[in-house]
Amino acid sequence: MTFEEMQEHVFNLSMNKYIKDLEKEAKEAAIENKWTAQKIKDGMQQEIDEKVRARQLAQENQVLVKRQIEENKNRRADTRRSFVEAASAHNFPLFTETFISQDEVEEYRKNLKVQFRAELDHQAKTTKVLRNMLVKQDKEYAAKKLADNLTNMAKDHEKDHQTKRDKSQEMMRVWDRDIRLKNIKLAILSGKDASEMTG
Repeated sequence: MTFEEMQEHVFNLSMNKYIKDLEKEAKEAAIENKWTAQKIKDGMQQEIDEKVRARQLAQENQVLVKRQIEENKNRRADTRRSFVEAASAHNFPLFTETFISQDEVEEYRKNLKVQFRAELDHQAKTTKVLRNMLVKQDKEYAAKKLADNLTNMAKDHEKDHQTKRDKSQEMMRVWDRDIRLKNIKLAILSGKDASEMTG
């Protein structure tokens, strides 16, 4: 094997190793990109699940409030029916010490209305507070996810740029080496000093 063939053989071995390394890096980059895409997809799915859960909680709370309102209505109807039955029960003797005047009945009804109104106001305030809490949690979660995604994207972008810079520098080193090897080869063939050819 001549010196030229030995040089070509060494160069081919180095170039094959470099190409294999590039192929390995490309494969690893493809796997990492796939993993990153899956991670983003999982994050988006988790965000959707959180919104669905918040919506379900709001709906359950709405059902609970409606049920309480219906129970209050039924209780008021029962109370009203009891008053009507008591007022229409003429089969019993009327004792003056147990007699309830119409004014007292009206006052009692008025107090009941005030009490029911207060309960409904309290329920409405509770529902509003719960809704605001869910909205706030959704906004905070969305802001955090956005910040995390931006941070991860910036890191991935910088890593990608660094990888490209490293590959570019490696290609330049290989290119320079190839040029030097060719100049040395020409110097050997022409009989000139190799420093003159590479200078």
